[in-house]
Amino acid sequence: MSTNNVSKERIKIYQSLILEKIPSLLSLQDRERFSPTYGCFDRTYWQWKFIDFPGARFQEALFALCYVYANNFKDNIFFHNPKLLEWIEAGFLFYKKIQHKDGSFDEAYPYERSFVATGFTLFYLTEAFIVIRVYFKKDIQEEILTTFDKAGKWLLENSETHAFISNHRAGTAVGLYNLSKLMSDNRYEKRCWDIWETIKNNQSVDGWYNEYGGADPGYLTQGIYYTAVMYLKSKNDEVLHSLRKAIDFIKYFIHPDGTIGGEYGSRNTEFYFPGGFEILSQYSPIAETICKTLLPYVKEMKIPCLNSVDIYNIMPILNSVVSGCIFFCPNLETKPIPYSLESDFIKVFDDFKICVRKSGNLYTVIGISKGGVIKVYDIERRKLILSSVGVFGEKGDRILTSQCFHKKELQFNINDNMIMIEGFIYHANYALLSPLKMVLFRILSLLSGLSNSGSRYLKKLIVYLLISRDRRTKWKFKRIITFDELKGASVHTEIDGLPEVIFKEMEIHTSYHMGSSKYYKHSDLC
Repeated sequence: MSTNNVSKERIKIYQSLILEKIPSLLSLQDRERFSPTYGCFDRTYWQWKFIDFPGARFQEALFALCYVYANNFKDNIFFHNPKLLEWIEAGFLFYKKIQHKDGSFDEAYPYERSFVATGFTLFYLTEAFIVIRVYFKKDIQEEILTTFDKAGKWLLENSETHAFISNHRAGTAVGLYNLSKLMSDNRYEKRCWDIWETIKNNQSVDGWYNEYGGADPGYLTQGIYYTAVMYLKSKNDEVLHSLRKAIDFIKYFIHPDGTIGGEYGSRNTEFYFPGGFEILSQYSPIAETICKTLLPYVKEMKIPCLNSVDIYNIMPILNSVVSGCIFFCPNLETKPIPYSLESDFIKVFDDFKICVRKSGNLYTVIGISKGGVIKVYDIERRKLILSSVGVFGEKGDRILTSQCFHKKELQFNINDNMIMIEGFIYHANYALLSPLKMVLFRILSLLSGLSNSGSRYLKKLIVYLLISRDRRTKWKFKRIITFDELKGASVHTEIDGLPEVIFKEMEIHTSYHMGSSKYYKHSDLC
């Protein structure tokens, strides 16, 4: 089969994956004309009535729907279907309906005034609008543009302050870039580049974009997606230079079994956004290799992508596939990713303390700053053969663990055949809401939501309680990872004190909250 035909097959696979998800998206939408929630995609709100507000980010489904409406390709029964156009229009108008007077939107709770919900919906819905606007009447176009404009004005004055999350900023920046062109308003483009400067200034020398203070390969694929769209629209060479650095980092975390990331990352994520790599494939042979390498795993559901993530991530990942199809331009040139290199190497990324080691048929990733999380892969068999994410043990009603929230004070020593890591034992955090906590939280969210400053304070409090609070104990651990060319690697952990606690090495486990982690992949069965 010629290279051109192989490329055509790739986009056909993506389009078939999109079509598979369209019925599910439409089932999420209230499609009844006289319903007060006509156009809403938050089915838990409008149909099940289990929650008390509609999440704005569910309206992001409109981008994929607009794509299938406007593009004629094999088996696309939705192309130019008049009913679908009505439902798309209803989706945009419901987005307008749930916007706060100040222009912001909610994602996780009422009156959140969420930066990411406002920024991400601006990006995805402006992308959708660019595809669909020619099919809308003039008055509908004006209503939608007014809604975008209000969101943009809020984003001119507000930032995300509870943590530095690069992918949130990148998605918001490219949404503002779109808005600047739609409204012919240079204020939005200036704000776009102001946000971009913060992303660039916080990009590690190792190449990763900052996610809660560290590197996270899963979320890096999402950040690369938004930033790639920004480059494609702006042709800013500085953005492309930044993306090349990010690609050169993430290539080390494409595992031989087709997975990405894991508990060694700052946010524990393993999902994959294909869109950014498809966009960059025309500029980067490594990006092209990543696309070709991971597509079979996407198809076969061996990597968290379209078939194993939940409703909160299916739309953004699907939309990245849509962008990959819109801007599809594959490269004839490829370059090998690290696990496929013939030569052995040991590489330590000092900024986040991740060690990658290739020795013969073994490929190993060690998250030093996460307390010695280790993954070992058999390259020839394309299989995970060892996973140890730390020791866990029970002390009363608390869970203790060596896995930590990327602490830089850990001591470590590396040589050719051994890595030794020393640090503190931490309390794992598995906080849950109770009925009483939920009532109190709703009261607090309603009160704090009276102002932007109150909303920001509540968000900081939530992140502190669920993620960033220091849960260090007085006890210490020493973790020794020994490499053996025949057996792979072995892990031994010593605990200073706590003789009454039985610690167990865990293959899969996390120690703090992160909503986008823990999606199933087939290697979990190994």
